[in-house]
Order: sequence, then C-alpha cells, then structure tokens
Amino acid sequence: MTQVIKRKTSLLLTLFAATAFAGMAAWAYGSTVQPTTTNRYLPAKANGSIYHKHWIDLNKNAREDPYENPALSPSDRAKDLLQRMTLAEKIGQIEQTLLPPTITPAMAQELKAGEWGSVLGYGGVGKANVALRNKIQKIAVEKSRLGIPLIMGFDVIHGFRTEFPIPLAMSCSWDPALVEACQHIAAHEAYAAGLDWAFSPMIDIARDARWGRIAEGNGVDPLLDSEMAAAAVRGFQASGHFAACLKHYVGYGNVEGGRDYSQTDMSRFTLRNYYLPPFGAAIKAGALTLMSAFNAIGGVPSSGNHFTLTDVLRRQWHFKGFVVSDWQSISQMQAWGYAHSRRQAAREAIHAGIDMEMVSQTYRTLAAQVKSGIVPLRWINRAVEHILYVKFKLGLFDHPYRNPAHEPGSYLTPADRKVALQAAEESCVLLQNVHQTLPLHASSLKHVALIGPYADDQTDMLGCWTGAGRPADAVTIARSLREALPKTCVLTVLSGKSLSRAVAAARDADAVIVTLGEPATWCGEDHSVLSLRLVQSQRRLFAALVKTGKPIIVLLFNGRPLAIPTLAKKASALLECWYPGVEAGPAVANILMGKFNPCGHLTTDFPHATGQEPLYYNHPNTGRPLGQPVGQWTSNMYVDGPAYPLYPFGYGLSYTHFEFGPAKANRTSLQPRARLTVTTRVTNTGKVAGTAVVQLYMQAPASSAGVRACRQLAGFKRVTLSAGASQTVKFTLSQRDLGFWSTQGQWTVSPGQYRLWISPYSGMGMFWCTPDAAKPELTFTVR
Repeated sequence: MTQVIKRKTSLLLTLFAATAFAGMAAWAYGSTVQPTTTNRYLPAKANGSIYHKHWIDLNKNAREDPYENPALSPSDRAKDLLQRMTLAEKIGQIEQTLLPPTITPAMAQELKAGEWGSVLGYGGVGKANVALRNKIQKIAVEKSRLGIPLIMGFDVIHGFRTEFPIPLAMSCSWDPALVEACQHIAAHEAYAAGLDWAFSPMIDIARDARWGRIAEGNGVDPLLDSEMAAAAVRGFQASGHFAACLKHYVGYGNVEGGRDYSQTDMSRFTLRNYYLPPFGAAIKAGALTLMSAFNAIGGVPSSGNHFTLTDVLRRQWHFKGFVVSDWQSISQMQAWGYAHSRRQAAREAIHAGIDMEMVSQTYRTLAAQVKSGIVPLRWINRAVEHILYVKFKLGLFDHPYRNPAHEPGSYLTPADRKVALQAAEESCVLLQNVHQTLPLHASSLKHVALIGPYADDQTDMLGCWTGAGRPADAVTIARSLREALPKTCVLTVLSGKSLSRAVAAARDADAVIVTLGEPATWCGEDHSVLSLRLVQSQRRLFAALVKTGKPIIVLLFNGRPLAIPTLAKKASALLECWYPGVEAGPAVANILMGKFNPCGHLTTDFPHATGQEPLYYNHPNTGRPLGQPVGQWTSNMYVDGPAYPLYPFGYGLSYTHFEFGPAKANRTSLQPRARLTVTTRVTNTGKVAGTAVVQLYMQAPASSAGVRACRQLAGFKRVTLSAGASQTVKFTLSQRDLGFWSTQGQWTVSPGQYRLWISPYSGMGMFWCTPDAAKPELTFTVR
C-alpha cells in the first residue's frame, strides 16, 4: 500500500468516524440527545417510566440490576440476564423471524411474551423502516418482562444504498484499506435504515467459476481472502454498534459441479489449509457473528457439524459471538437425509453449535425436548448467552432505538460516491492492450461507437445482491463517455441487437467499444451456469465487428471469470469491469480516456474453456506435473485444448510498465524466532504514473506431512509510482507464515529449502506451475 493510498484511506476513515457515525448510537425514540462522556443516551420524551439518566429499567422493577448497568462487561451482563430468563424466553432468543410489513396484534403479543429475538429484513428505504424498527423495539423493550431488544439483520453484501463493485471485483483491487472504507459506508447506511447486522462478508474460497456465488467472494487464494475478510470486518464494525457476519461456514465454495447447495466432499487437510484460514483471520479481526453454510462436508451438513462449529470455532479460535444458520438450513438436514424429523434436526444443530435459527423454526421444538430430558438445558443456555453477549456488545440494551432524522441524509452522499468511484476504478482489470489501443486520445476522436447490451444499462451495473440499491442510482457507461468526449465528437450508442446497424456504426467510427458479458441475474445465490462462454448473440456481434477491420475495445461486465479465448485473440483491448456499482460510468470512462491508469489484478484464473473448471493457480503438482513430458506422454494436459489458464491469478496490465529488480534476502536460513526480510526495487519505466501490485510467491519443500501447493501467495504490496520513479518493496516472513496443517491435524513447519519469487502475477517465470521450469529468485532453508 502506498503512502498516497494510506493517506487517502486514513482521511476517509477519519471523516467517517467524525461525521457519519456522529450520534449514530443516539436514541431515536423522541428527539436526539448528544452522547455524554459515558456514551449513554436518553430519549427526550421518555423522562420517567423505565428510562433513567444512565440506564434503562428493562425489567421494570425500579432498580438497576447488573444486566441493566452499562458499566459492566457484555459477558457479565449476559450471564446475569441469562439466569433471570424462562425457558420460553430463551427459545425466543434463538429464533429469527422475517420482518413483517406491519405488526399485527398477534405479533405484538409474541413480542410481549419475549418470543422474538431477531428479525431478518428491513422496511425499505423511504418506507418508514426506522419507524417500524422503533415500533418493534418499543414493544420488546417496554412491554416484555425483561425488556430484551431485538437484533435486526439483512444482506448488505457490497453496499446498502451506495452500491460498490461486487466483492469479486473489489478483491481485484488488492486494496484491503479500500474494502474497509467501503464497508464502513455500507454499515453507516444500513444502520441509518434501522439495521444492526449485515450478513456479510462472504469469504468462501471459490475455485469453480460456474458457481454463481463466486461473485460474492474474494477469489481463490486464502491469504488474499483473509486480508480482505479482516478489512471488511473492521469496516462494518468500526462504530461498535454494527455487526458483521462471516459466511458461509464452511467449504460452501467447493460445491460439486459448481451447483449451488451441492455436496462439498473434501479432506480436513484441504479444509484447514484453504477454506478455514479466512474465517480464522476475520474472527481475529473481531467478527461478532458467523453464518453456517448449506453444504455438507464428509457426510455432515454444515449446520450440524460439531467439528467446525465447536472444535474449531470455539475451542481452537475461542470465538465469543454467535452463529446463525443460513435460510432454513437446519430443517434442510432432513432433505440431506441426516435427520429424520424437525425435532432431530433442531437437536443436531443446537448440539453442534448453531445458536440462532434463521426462519425455519425447528428450534421451537426444543422447549419440549428440554422438558422431556432429550436436550440438556445447558445447550440452550450456551446459545442464548452467545446471542446476548453480541447484543450487549453492540449496545442494543442501552440504545435500542434509531433516530429517523438521521436517515434521509445518510445515503449516496457525494463523499460516499467518491469512494464508490475509487473502488470501481481500482477493481477494473486491463487484460489486453495491443499496440496501446487504450487510453483513447480525445483530440483525435470524431466518432465513437459504443455498442452492446450494457452500453446504456443501469440495472446490471449494480450486480447481484443489491441491498437497497436502485438502478436509477447507477451512472451508465454511455452517459459518462458522452460527458468525457469532446463536444465535437459524435457518440453513437447501440444495443447491438441489429447487427447491420452495429456494423455500419463501427465502420464510421474512429473507436469501436463493445460491451459484453452476462446479466447480473446469472450470478449470485442459486444462479450457477453450465457454460462460461458468452451467449451466442454476443459472439455473433463481436465477430461481425471484428470483420470491419477496426480495432475493437471490449468492456466485460460479469460476475465470474468467463471463457473468452476468441476475445483474447481478436480484441485490441480488453477491460474486465465486473459489475462496478453506482459509479460504473465515470470509472470506466476515466480508464478509457486515460484519466485513471488501471491497476486491478485478477484474484481468480480465467479459463480457455468451461471444461477446465475448477481452475486455480495454487494446486499441487501431482506425481506428473502439468506439461512435464513423461515418455511419450505430456502430463496433466487435455487432448483438445490447453490446461493452463487464459489469464492467471494475479494478472493485470497497466498503461505504464514496471520493472522488478533482483530480489534480496537478509538471511539464507530461518530460525524459529527470526524474520526473513525479502526486498526488491520496483521502477516505473513508462511515461505515466501507475500502481503496481507486487506479489510474493512461495513453494514449500517436500513433506510427508502433506502435499503443498506448487506455488502460493505469501504476501503482496501496492506501490504507486510516478513516471521514472523507483521504490524498494519489503516483505517480512516468519516461520508462522510458512506453516500448514498436516494430514494428522497438527500445525507444521516443514524443514528444507523454500523457493521464492517476486512477480507481477502467479505464472510469471514458469510454465504454469511446473516446479523445474523456472529458477526461483531466492531460496532459504528451515532446519
């Protein structure tokens, strides 16, 4: 991360902390009261009753009990409240209900009885959602016996109203600080709308591009995913009054055939070394909640997996928050064939470690099972204590309401849109630029043709899981390009449905830009695909434009890596835009016109063909490494096409050029408490400023404790350099960074010789990952 980026992000976070969250925890029932030095608030119109100067008499007994005392720790308050609760009230806490449009008398009665602990959803921006929240909370706080407030959650994946690029796109920025800033904004907007909790970030490692939810994650690498996950948690939870939720725990991204909700059959070796690390990193960053996944691992559904939910999460990682199931995933254990009844499904889940059930209501059977002695009460108590801990941690017992006056000015502010623009710019990846086709030179342009289904599109620019985002909020490519071009330049915008009109416009144009990809409805949950090719109509459009003989600039809008070998062969320039969010148009126009130098790098591998999936750079070598001759055979190849990627992990071009000097290390061996420092000199040898993503890759020595990846990311740095400038980039490694979980479940650091490369992408200096095809830049030993 450069100093420029650091200063910019620091300024953003400081601004948000000072303004966006000022008074965020203030009471909303009545007029706003400024926070005191003890961070306690009062509703001005509620003097008397249960509201006192520094506390709320939640159980209405006219004295301040321990759980009502804000000066005590969340753990102490949760323990005190737990011992006051009835079994029925405990069951209420472990159930999550869909938010209704209005509160009926029957619902109000359930709230008074303490039978609601959480709601899913929000009333909708501009639909009095804060008023609805306050109405529900008021009943829960003032009318129930113990006054336990509800926690309200919703899917806030890549923005709430200010939609940022989809997470897969954001990961291509390799900029954790920017991710943190974006999720900080998302939390602020969601909080203003009455929410306490985002079902985000999704940090599933995804190796198969056919899976629709690859769009929601950070790609294939556990180290990069861990950095992005921790940054997202810090952003969401910066205020102290909003919770992140890590999902989907765990291994969901490895579904067979790329089909959502399918089986994920993997070893614990793979689970521990690739799929669990991002969750561990995010918990270390302070994540307060997790969501269990839909998949099953080794014959055990995730919502009934005691090993992952208790052995790893609680005993190894000492997680103190709570786990919520995914939508009906507990009752779905029946469909899996794991539980024969709803009662057994509930029993398996509560024992494994699911604290709160989303929607399916099997947990309502637990009261009877406790009374009959089938389910120990301690299982219920454990779950309730985890939930109460988070509610106290968020300050819900002291600030249960939200101020509706804060909502109108909380969305799509100019400052927030500026961050969205930066995110969209940094997320775009320049995959091809033959003869420096880009950037366009405005002074020489008289006629530009912008063609294709996404040329003037708003809806698809937002991507999948759009929260409260509205298509009308998005700026189109056509609008921004029209503003960026000289007034003397004619811009022709066509959908491409008429090939004859598209070809005629291309022939008359100085520059031909075609927008291709896939609709946003093809990505996200339950939107897997059989083929990664462009649809036939888009392939025909591209072929027709190529026949004009004009250089073709392709803009790709998609939520997954696509199989685009024809584009790679025939396009003059290829810019992967993903789904860029509300500032799609300005970001893409700035890159096309050279106002922003693209700096994104891929976090997945693009295939030549769908049949290569799952495709990921950090695979093991196998006994016959890829492409290595063995007698008359060539190992690990296809007879009808290449096995290596079209564009590999870490790949991305710039409008300038960077040279990496020789790598140097401060030692040749690494002792247990020592640090290995690896440095290189990066120089911008081009004519414009740009940002390089410097990547450190490692290959571990042979070990009978388990087969390692042929190459794995060991570190990365963003470096912004003006033309002709140089900077030394430093990486520091300890033995902890070299370790892995053995096949026997032990943390292990293999002795032997380690190989290191510093390069601009994963395949640099090698024929894919064949170990003997390239000499490493550095080696060092661990004894």
